[in-house]
Amino acid sequence: MRAILRIRGADGDILRILGPEMAVEWERAHLETRLKGDLLEIVINAKDLNSLRAVLNSVARWIGMALRVREVLNVGSSGQAEGEAGGDGEAETGALKLAAPEAAAGAEDEGAGPDGQGAGGSGRGERGLQDSWGHHGQGGGPEEAGGGPEGGEGAPGTEAEHGSEAVGEPGEKGKGAGDGVKGSDPAELLRGVEGDICILTHANADPDAIAAAELLRRFLGRGRIFSPGGVAKSARRLVQHFRIDVETESCPEGCFVIVVDTGSRNQLGPCSGVRVHACLDHHVSRDGFEDAILEFVDPDAPSTGWLVSKIFGGPRDREEALLLLASIVYDTASLRHADPWVVREVGELMEKFNIQLLDVFRLVEEELDFARKISVMKALQNLRFRTVSDMVIAGTIVPSNESHAARALLLLGADAAFVASQRKGGEVRLSARFSRRILDLGVTATEVLERVARDMDCSSGGHAGAAGLTCVGDAEAIINAALAVTERLLKRALKH
Repeated sequence: MRAILRIRGADGDILRILGPEMAVEWERAHLETRLKGDLLEIVINAKDLNSLRAVLNSVARWIGMALRVREVLNVGSSGQAEGEAGGDGEAETGALKLAAPEAAAGAEDEGAGPDGQGAGGSGRGERGLQDSWGHHGQGGGPEEAGGGPEGGEGAPGTEAEHGSEAVGEPGEKGKGAGDGVKGSDPAELLRGVEGDICILTHANADPDAIAAAELLRRFLGRGRIFSPGGVAKSARRLVQHFRIDVETESCPEGCFVIVVDTGSRNQLGPCSGVRVHACLDHHVSRDGFEDAILEFVDPDAPSTGWLVSKIFGGPRDREEALLLLASIVYDTASLRHADPWVVREVGELMEKFNIQLLDVFRLVEEELDFARKISVMKALQNLRFRTVSDMVIAGTIVPSNESHAARALLLLGADAAFVASQRKGGEVRLSARFSRRILDLGVTATEVLERVARDMDCSSGGHAGAAGLTCVGDAEAIINAALAVTERLLKRALKH
């Protein structure tokens, strides 16, 4: 699971002050920073959500302290977008604002009692992570300023920007009050968004994209859903069953945009130029979202719907459970590519919410209409293939329905299938599907398409066993390139 926090307007001073935090060895997480011009990128890779929350919490404190130190020492810009030091030592990062902690009061006349217990009045505890979405951090500073060694009451926090006071909570034994900074939790960050929220899926949204968007809307309690160019046939039953309002003829404007289930900006189609503020996804590739303030990505998640649900604590009712299960079943090819732990979770959800697997299949099963039948026939008519040992790599060109034709080729015996279509304006869309046998050799669809995309100036994204590519070019040439790359990688894998 990965989170990325970006602060624009930062420079080497913040990075240097963050040095001690960067040196910490987290048991279940890894932290790294990248400074690209005036953009500081903090990347957290964690084994699970709890570990991610812990590191986010710690990093938030250090960022606040770094900004405060810079303000006091007057060592340059405060990290604001305009490069000027703010009165509160806050870093403006697009829609996200990180507030520096106030200096902890250590003397009795500044709010701390003689025994280290937090006193009232002017005592000021550490200010937590606050953002311009209207979310406030917990009050309460270190032990001597807020929580005593025996768990005394935390000192009141400083008055928040919007006028409400962040009140410290009772400290634990040997621990300062308010150590958990409210707002460093992914769910709380997203719930704290101020103003309108727009949830944007990739073009021609599939069941996982629609389920993830609707789950996010329900967990947040608000938001408009956009799917550029329409909803895929496979997702229409979900939309109808849950009466999901999806806007397909326009793009988000004047709102906080959260992109779900999209590995590349090009996959946003006509909305590819929209300003994106946050991303929730399980795709490995992250092409074109470098300006997003927040990214929460888990390549091991079985679906983006699962990731959204996990962040917000799981489904609260049967409808949310059905949406979650639909996203998992669709993205794991009816659980054929699901890991054992995923199957266990599916079983637990079904038992808890009294759901039969057939109920889920009915929501995501695609009818083989006439157009898809023609696509499969065309796929067979235009088929070409290569063999490596006893494995078959197939490629073909169809008028449309590339992903459906690719799945059909796997069912007919291919170990790898590449299906492309030549669209108007020279656009090529390619869908790839790999069997478990090839994946077990360490060859993935994402790796193959990334190599093809690099050589032919395309964009690609997806998962190990199912990926896609789009670009302007010649479909025949792209199919042949994909077949050649796969053949080469398989031969190399078999030698080892």
